[in-house]
Amino acid sequence: MTKRKPDLSPCVGVCLLEPKSRYCYGCTRTLPEIGQWHKKSDAE
Repeated sequence: MTKRKPDLSPCVGVCLLEPKSRYCYGCTRTLPEIGQWHKKSDAE
């Protein structure tokens, strides 16, 4: 059986957006970036 590589996520479990900048306090990404992380390469 081949082991599947786990998906890497920038999420650190602190999902709270800063109201003014709209960046997440945990991963420092915006909602559009959070929604697209699974499409990015490991380097990105």
